[in-house]
Amino acid sequence: MTGIFKVSIFDQGRKLYDAVASQVTLPGVEGELAVLDFHGPMISLLKAGRISVDGKYLPIRQGVALVDRNELLVLVER
Repeated sequence: MTGIFKVSIFDQGRKLYDAVASQVTLPGVEGELAVLDFHGPMISLLKAGRISVDGKYLPIRQGVALVDRNELLVLVER
């Protein structure tokens, strides 16, 4: 069974997503990143692509992601 973690995604201060998820895939500048529950701390720049949150997609132009203490915070430009 996959666990869950808190996910918050913002675009210029506007909340796009604020709930829990079991898996998020991000378009990192050095390759695709998969985030699951209890992922180690991480900061990554994001390139144009799409964020997948439990199979739902959100296109972005760029952004930054921070993972810490079982929470994912993503700031994007769409």
